[in-house]
Amino acid sequence: MKVVTQIVLLAGALAGAAVLAPRPLGLVGGGVDSTGYRGVSLAGAEFGTHVPGFGGSAPGTFGVDYTYPTSETMRHFAQVGMTHFRLPVRWERLQGVLGGDLNDVELGRIFETLDTASQLNCQVVLDLHNYGRYCLGESRYPDGRIVGAPATDGRGITQEHLSDLWCKLSERLRGHQAIEAFALMNEPHDMGQASWRKISQHVVDALRIHGDRTTLWISGDSWSNSYYWQRNNGARAWIADPLDDVVYEAHCYFDHDFSGTYQLSFDEEQGRDGAVLTRGISRVAPFLDWCKRNGVRGVIGECGVPRDDPHWLPVLAALLKSATARQTPVYYWAAGEWWGDNPLSIQPKGGEQAAPLRVLLER
Repeated sequence: MKVVTQIVLLAGALAGAAVLAPRPLGLVGGGVDSTGYRGVSLAGAEFGTHVPGFGGSAPGTFGVDYTYPTSETMRHFAQVGMTHFRLPVRWERLQGVLGGDLNDVELGRIFETLDTASQLNCQVVLDLHNYGRYCLGESRYPDGRIVGAPATDGRGITQEHLSDLWCKLSERLRGHQAIEAFALMNEPHDMGQASWRKISQHVVDALRIHGDRTTLWISGDSWSNSYYWQRNNGARAWIADPLDDVVYEAHCYFDHDFSGTYQLSFDEEQGRDGAVLTRGISRVAPFLDWCKRNGVRGVIGECGVPRDDPHWLPVLAALLKSATARQTPVYYWAAGEWWGDNPLSIQPKGGEQAAPLRVLLER
């Protein structure tokens, strides 16, 4: 069956289904229409990259190595008021040959997700989850080849390759009513001789020249770390957008190494740092202050705490309070059917609502 036919059939099925309207999420100091809303990343479409030889010509098998969020998961979060989704995807699956055509089958899966979101009155941020890289099947993950870095073998990944991808995605997706924003690149890091500031500006320029008017999320260099934002990205905002419609994206985790892996227990963290309870404020404040000084919008594109350790909940609550006061959206990492026992997952299990989700929904 052709992808277009699948999309039409899905849209028709959804239109005929009884869709429960999501409950709006009102925030302290904001209200229903506040820009300081809270969303969630729906992971799965970026999974499977650790398979040996992963790359454009071997992107893995759908349903085996990676998946997309189901309508049931999306409906669950919509009904509790989390109506903004961040959808991580992989470049290698969308464009198997650099500069080539998009993969219509993979694009169809994105359309299915967007159509479902639209029926649920939800918005989706399309997040290119590639860390400033593209994998060519050389078993070099998580490194891959850095966008903008010189390559002696003539197989370098250029900023033009990245803008080509986004312009082609824009042509297909920008009219969809569920699209909230395009997130140009997740967590670029260790870029070597490449300049993420120049690369991101190039992509913004290319999209605007091609007539795209979508809101664009711009990650920071060095993993988008909120605490070290200015050190890693400079004192000044760097994107010049003729539409003035960009949002800078920072990530904020609370463990000692900022990684979000939480390898130490809360007690161990507190033994090393007596001020661990203040990290919800201290780690996000540098980014929020930077946005205020520069007069730009920001978003916390990722944050998360172990779901089974209640000691972390006040730290999360403090971050949410700080972000709400600055009318800054926060997207939680993460939900998705394939997380299993991952400690950061807020995917519902057996009807249980994860404790971090209850904190996210607090008014």
